[in-house]
Amino acid sequence: MKKRKFMFISLVAGALIASATLSHVTQAAEGITKTREAGMKSMGKALKSIKQLIDSNGDKAQIATNAQTIIDVSAKIPTWFPKEAGTGDAGKPEIWEQWDKFQADAKNLNTQATQLLAAANGGGDMSAVQAQFQMTGKACGTCHETFKKKDD
Repeated sequence: MKKRKFMFISLVAGALIASATLSHVTQAAEGITKTREAGMKSMGKALKSIKQLIDSNGDKAQIATNAQTIIDVSAKIPTWFPKEAGTGDAGKPEIWEQWDKFQADAKNLNTQATQLLAAANGGGDMSAVQAQFQMTGKACGTCHETFKKKDD
């Protein structure tokens, strides 16, 4: 009888520990998903702002500030996709199936944004900034083509 009671208590304790662990992992995954969604939105906002500034022949210093946002955020992208966090609403499983490509695409975005910052800080005209902005946008799109679900 004592053996059965011990086994029952052990099973209940194990289930409680497993449940608590799963809950912690789920909360961590939800947190990182929210963080990455906020980061991606900030990059989208920065890109939109840069486009408006280019179209209006605006202030290159503001373009540089927005380019820096893209640099800062894009450097974090791979850390926002731990496998246990899952895909969220927008990601595809290809992120982890093609992890090396995913990391390379994120690095390319960072490189292109760094070159955009240099163009904005340089003494050239807005056409050089616009050309590099297009390359930066293309780097965003390359990643989206493979790793982001299409909007409905």
